[in-house]
Formats: sequence, structure tokens, C-alpha cells
Amino acid sequence: MARVLTVVYGLTLIVLAVIPRVGTPGFGLSDWVLHALAYGGFGGLLLVSYPGGVGTVQGAVVAVAGAGVFGLATEFLQLLIPYRSFEAWDVVADTGGALIVVLMMSLSMNVADTGRWTKS
Repeated sequence: MARVLTVVYGLTLIVLAVIPRVGTPGFGLSDWVLHALAYGGFGGLLLVSYPGGVGTVQGAVVAVAGAGVFGLATEFLQLLIPYRSFEAWDVVADTGGALIVVLMMSLSMNVADTGRWTKS
């Protein structure tokens, strides 16, 4: 089920990347915050979808890298759309958001397993 949700979420991100913007995006939030939130969610879904991913370094790396590469791909896709443009800082926000969410998920798994904060 997590993989299906990840694919649907990814397709939604693609649609949002290519549709024309109407006015200012979001609810008064900066574009970078919106990117970080959207791709943070995507990174979290990638982590959950990766076999044995939650709680593993390999899963965390794959989730953050996957979200970052997906963000980069959507920015390149926007080069083909006349009314959209490539923004390198959006890719930074995408990857940063994924990193924050994946770290939070990894830390929470560590606490859930041990009942206390520890180094892993």
C-alpha cells in the first residue's frame, strides 16, 4: 500500500510541477517552504516504501537521494513548459525537506525501539 501511495504522490508532484501557477502559491508560505514540505512527505513515503528502509542507513540514503533526484527531474521537466522555469534552489529545498523528514523518522524509530534517545 505504501508503494502505491508513493507513486500516486509522485504523480501529483509532477502534475503540480507542470500546471500553470494561479496567483501566489500556498497559504502565504514561501515557495521554498512549500517545496520542503512537499518533498519531505515524498522522502518519508520513499523511506517507508523501501524494503527494510525505516531504521536503516541505506533506506535513509535512498529516500533522501530519491526525493532529491525526483525534484531535480521535475525542475528539468519545467524547462519544457513555456510558463515554468528551472529553479536550482527548489531542488535544494526539495532535498532539504526530504532530509529533515527522513532524519525525524529515523530518530523516532530509534526512540520507539529503545524507549530513549541513543546514538545509532
